[in-house]
Amino acid sequence: MPETFKKVKKLGQGAYGKVMHVLHQPTGGEFACKRFEHVFGDEQRARRLIREIQILRALKHPCCNSLKCIFPPK
Repeated sequence: MPETFKKVKKLGQGAYGKVMHVLHQPTGGEFACKRFEHVFGDEQRARRLIREIQILRALKHPCCNSLKCIFPPK
């Protein structure tokens, strides 16, 4: 995650990663950041990640979170 984001607290954890509450320091915006772990460990995990990204990009509703950006691994 870029240095412009500050971790506030952990919101949850699942089979594929963790969700954190983060603060974007330049703007003061609050976001949820989902960190996937071992994405490229096997083909099935990678496919699920791609599917989730596609769904979040297409989702446009005021009651649902939308995808703002993606940070590639280092």
